[in-house]
Amino acid sequence: MKLVPVFEDPDCPVPIIQGAGEFERLLKLYKHLKPTRIVEIGSLFGGTLFEFMKNTPSQGLYQFISIDLPVNPDDSRYEQQMMGHRYLWSDWADNFSNKKKKVELVDVLSRPSAWCVQDVVQLFGTIDFLFIDGSHRYQDAKLDWEFYRPYMTPTGVIAFHDIYRHTAIDQVWQLWEEIKAEGYVTREFSTIEDQDDWGIGVVFL
Repeated sequence: MKLVPVFEDPDCPVPIIQGAGEFERLLKLYKHLKPTRIVEIGSLFGGTLFEFMKNTPSQGLYQFISIDLPVNPDDSRYEQQMMGHRYLWSDWADNFSNKKKKVELVDVLSRPSAWCVQDVVQLFGTIDFLFIDGSHRYQDAKLDWEFYRPYMTPTGVIAFHDIYRHTAIDQVWQLWEEIKAEGYVTREFSTIEDQDDWGIGVVFL
């Protein structure tokens, strides 16, 4: 796989596991859309969650739901992931709030994303912006797509991470090809020419 430059933000206290150019373009779109009900599937350390919170407009109510499964406790990433769930992410929501802006976070841990749809619907009704970066197996990603798509707003946007990565457990690319073949309006964000890792696919509903 070709080396993809990583997105960096000195304000973010945790790793942001995103390609530089592609995530910059997604954030530009995100800021243009100004979503108020945002769901992220697969937050891990919370780097992208931090950026989505940070890039909300200066006034209004912005509601976030993070849906995440813990990695194995023997995994070197476990403690940092749990630090986010225990206190870090809620602190961010408080810190990005002020007299004119309220950032709210609902943190859902230890439940597969497909099981959480009704919880999300009860809290939000509909979703403006959905970032899918959970299980990269084809069937799991497809369940996220099929279960959450009906609850998107008419102008909602769904973004998938890792549309270029082809491995035994990274199969989002297969779903991405199916979505494009179905005729949805889509856009692909990459960082380097002929990229074969990471990559972001955006579906405009």
